[in-house]
Amino acid sequence: METEIRKFAQAFRALPAVASTPFNGTIEPAMPEVVARWHDDRLAVIKRYEQRAKHNLHFAEALPFGQRLVDVVTRTRVDLGSQAERQNVTLTTEAYSLTTFLQETQSLPKDQDGDGDVDLETLLCSRCVSTPEPAAAVRGLSTRRLRPGR
Repeated sequence: METEIRKFAQAFRALPAVASTPFNGTIEPAMPEVVARWHDDRLAVIKRYEQRAKHNLHFAEALPFGQRLVDVVTRTRVDLGSQAERQNVTLTTEAYSLTTFLQETQSLPKDQDGDGDVDLETLLCSRCVSTPEPAAAVRGLSTRRLRPGR
């Protein structure tokens, strides 16, 4: 019981104190006990009945590429692949639950030398943190193909 209350409290506290706006889409199965509303960049899904269930959120417009939804309590990312999938989110809700999603922008590696592309060493080391200069770990890598037998 305490775990469920803690999850609800975390989801509630993650909502900003702003006026909510209606969810721009549909919820399936449609029922008055399940409501979704936007609070700035956060989507709150409220379920007011006592059974665990799966719900599909269908956005009126696909989320832009580079955007993703993250459950603020579990930090679970909702993977949105192709265009059709970027409009549909399936979630499992517990009894009398509140789930809050943060709509965030994925960060991409930046162009380090100003030539308009992302360098191979920047791409490979975008997650390296063990050295003061992560790019040093892959200096000397070549993008040329190796010939068989060499």
